[in-house]
Parts: sequence; C-alpha cells; structure tokens
Amino acid sequence: MMRTSLALATLAAILGAGIASAAPRDWDRLEVGLVAEVSVERKARGWVAQDVDIRSGNASTDVEIIGRLEDVRAGGRVLQILGGECEVVSGTQVTGQLVAGIRVEIDGTLDDDRIVARRVKVLPDDSDDVEIEGPLTAADPASRRFAVAGFPVLLSRGTEIRGGGVVSIVRFVDDEEEGRSLLRPFGDRLRIGGRFGAEVEPEIEFDLNPGAAGNFTTSTWYLEVAGESRVHERLDLRAKISGRGQDIMSDEEGDELGSHDWRLAEAQALWHVAPTLALQIGRQKFKEEREWLYDETLDAIRLHSRLHSFHAEASVSRRWSVDSARLKDWTNYIAVVGRTVADRWVVEASVVQRRHDELPDRPTWLGLRSAGRLSSRFRHWADFSILRGEYDGADRKGYAFDVGVRARLEKRTRLTLTAGWAVGSGGNSPEDLYFQTGLQDNNDKFGGVKGFKYYGELFEPELSNLSIRIVGLGLRPTSHSSIDVIWHGYEQETALGLLARSNLETRPRGIDPSLGSEWDFVVAWEDLPGLDLAYVFAWFRPGDAFAADASDARYHQLVAQYRF
Repeated sequence: MMRTSLALATLAAILGAGIASAAPRDWDRLEVGLVAEVSVERKARGWVAQDVDIRSGNASTDVEIIGRLEDVRAGGRVLQILGGECEVVSGTQVTGQLVAGIRVEIDGTLDDDRIVARRVKVLPDDSDDVEIEGPLTAADPASRRFAVAGFPVLLSRGTEIRGGGVVSIVRFVDDEEEGRSLLRPFGDRLRIGGRFGAEVEPEIEFDLNPGAAGNFTTSTWYLEVAGESRVHERLDLRAKISGRGQDIMSDEEGDELGSHDWRLAEAQALWHVAPTLALQIGRQKFKEEREWLYDETLDAIRLHSRLHSFHAEASVSRRWSVDSARLKDWTNYIAVVGRTVADRWVVEASVVQRRHDELPDRPTWLGLRSAGRLSSRFRHWADFSILRGEYDGADRKGYAFDVGVRARLEKRTRLTLTAGWAVGSGGNSPEDLYFQTGLQDNNDKFGGVKGFKYYGELFEPELSNLSIRIVGLGLRPTSHSSIDVIWHGYEQETALGLLARSNLETRPRGIDPSLGSEWDFVVAWEDLPGLDLAYVFAWFRPGDAFAADASDARYHQLVAQYRF
C-alpha cells in the first residue's frame, strides 16, 4: 500500500508541475495528436504555414482541405492536392465537376496513411486561400517542420500560432459508439446526440452438452441520448440517459427472464483549471484503448494533465446504486502516466488499486504498455501487468502479458495479418493466479471498422491461468466496411477444474490443460452516415480439458445501429 501511495504522490507531483511549468515557445506547442487548422502558402521550399490555430488535443481522424486540385486520376477516384492524394470512394458525395485546377473543399477521414473523402465540393474561383484542418501526424520543433494529416508543412518566423490552451487536454469520452451530436439547438453551446440499436443473439451449446437443453436466443434494444454544453470558457457539462431492454425469443430450459431499465448513464462536469490541467467530476466513462485494464462507467473525481508529449491522469472512483459484484462496495484508485514517443505510438505506466468496503481485499495492478505504429506497414501492442495484494482470500503474486503485431499486406484493400500471444499466470497455489481488474472489457479492433472481443466472442475468458494464441486476417472492401477472421488457441497454464470467468456454462475436468480453439468471423458495414450494421459468428471447439463427448458451441450476433 505504501508503494501505491508513493506512486500516486509522484503522479500528483507531475500533474502539479504542469501548472508551474514555464510557457513554451510557440512552435513547441505543435505536438503529434493535436488537431489544428493551418493556413498555408506555396513557397519555393514547400508549403509554409501563415497561421496555425490549434483546435484541440483530442485524437481525431477528421480532415478538411481547401485548395486547388493538381490532378484527377483513376477515373476520378484519386485527387491530387497539396502534393498529396485523396481517395474518392463509392460513398463520397461529390458536388460539381472534378477537373485539375479548380478550387475544392474536401471533407474526409485520415485512414492509416491515406485520406478518404466523405464529401468533395467545388468552390467559386474567387480566392487562392489554402487551408488544412486535421491531426498533427508529425512534429519537429527543432527544424520547424510538422505535418497535418500527412501533408508536410514548414514554419517561418512570421507564422502565427494560436490556441493550445484550455480545450487541448481531454474530451469527455473517447468512444466510437457515441452519437454524432447532430442536434445543436443553440449552436455549439449545446450539442445533443445519441444512438439507437437492436441486436439478436442465438447461443448454441454453451454447456458443451448435446444431450441437455440450454440453447436460447435473445433480442436486445437500446437507446442513448447525450447532451454536452459549454457553459463557460473553462467549464463543460455533460449528461446521458440510457434505456435497454432484453427479451427472450427462445429458451429450451424456460428459466430465463427478460429485463428492461432506464438509468442516468452519465452526469459530469469538466473544468479546465489551467492550460495543462483539467478536473472531471461526476459519473463518467473510463476507457482505455485496448480495454485491457478498464472500460466502465464510474462515479469519480479525475485529474488530467498534458504537457508537450506527456499526459497523465489520477482518479478516485466508485459506482453507486449498482448490484454488480464487480463494482458494488469497491473504491478504485487509478493513475496513468504516458508519453507519445512517435506518430501514433504511446508508452504508458499505470497503477490500479481496488479496495473493498467490507472485505480485506486490496489488489493492486502495476502495468506497462507500448502500443502504436512501428512503420507505415506495422503496428504493435505490448501490455505487461503484475498483481499484488490481498484478493479473494489470497495474497496475490501473479503476472500477465499480452503482446502482438499487425502487418498490412496489401494497401488497396487494407489486407492485414495479426498475431498475438497473451498469458495470465496460474498454478496450484492461489497466490500464483493472476486476475484482471474486473473493470476490463478486452475489446479492440484489428484494423477493421468494428471492435470485437479479442479473446473470443463466444468463450470471452478472463486472462487468468490461461495462455491464448491469436491469429487474425482482415480486409477492408470499402473504406467503411471490414471483414475479420480470427483464430484463438486456448490452454491453461496449470490444469485446473475451474475457469475464472467465461461464457461457457461448464467446467474443465482439471486433467488436461488444452481448452480448445475458437474461430470468429466479424463483418461490419458503415458506409452510410450514422448507420452501422454488423454480423458476428463464433465457433468454439472444446479440447481435451473437457469431456470426450463435449460438443462444439456456436454463437451468432446481428447488430443494427443508428447514431444521431
């Protein structure tokens, strides 16, 4: 506990240093990950920035370009502008005739190393202004060079840089499932958005017993509506209500009941205390990129800091009015310190401690992460964690890691190959067993447009006394659709007659460590604005850890969702 307190104190000192730090030079404010609007002018040495307006520090892939087309190739599917290329796809809205020399406004998305246009509009030929708005993908203050959405830009002595202040620290939530905030009754002062969706999920032979009844199918609907308001230059408010209903379409055992509920999902305030410091208070979403540590809504006091390429946060949280054993009566202490070391490459250190109100449980997870882009073709992730402290009646000394790499094999279809290996320690002694935080969701993307349970959509195990090998192949038929095929191989570290948590409704025999394998097939289509369609099929084949007559299990999920 003393070590954890020291870590939290150290982080608090780092956060405090953000306030006391000296003001940086103007060009030092240009950091990878910031979003900026840049007015540029063509010079002999390249495109030179006249004005740079830093919009936010939120990781974004939206791009807007205003300028003259230099060339139109491939039957209008490739537009050359500012020395770079922009792709026109089947869903792109084009207004006007696209020919070289005309002025256009391109609204698009930075998709890996290419820009895909959502909308191309021909502009009147009454100006030569050239502007780019998008994420900074490279920044070298020493040489006064940077890149916006991949377009190289130079700084001059006369470049005026504005912004980079109170709005550049943190968003309310970084979740692609959020609505698009289309409703703005009072302009930007109030933004309302949400999503409505429905799912159908047949579950077949989850007990691995062909002679027993147990198959059932559920249908689920959900509705979320969120509102955000900037009530002051430094103060933002956000609230979200959600409703969810689940009905049983078929149930062989007849013992499952449907459920319907409405709740206040979020209610929070975000106060920008200083240019490098923000305070977030209330019911809010905790979410990290791979959801390996946490993806949960908690009632919290949370401090964020950002200074150059460094970021940090510290929080104390609970969840009031909840029945879940994972959340009820637990207080959480979370601290994260990280740095962006290169374009889309982040390293982080984290501490997660959970304390139970009535039990002596005080588990602490110490973690390290490296994730991001190694080159234009390769990406990686590497998570390492050790578990210490009292948990579930034992003094834990477990460890876990999850490492992997994804390679792009072909550029046009974004054909990718992913390979990974994850281990959560086990053993005959309870002290050796690793458990995840209980706040995790183990959900991410492998290059497609839809995230999925990367340890298996059907099995969905907790990483405890388990070794998982993962191989995936994916492609993008269009810029907003994807197909992923993933294989998982499962083996216990020590053959035991139990599993920490999973969707299977049976236990292994504890004789053989081979749990089996699973194939997942994930198809997603998001080519129409706001409309998301997906189909998931999973097939689990039991290994020798289960009975000899154990049957295969299967799972289907059909999802339709509209974001507004």
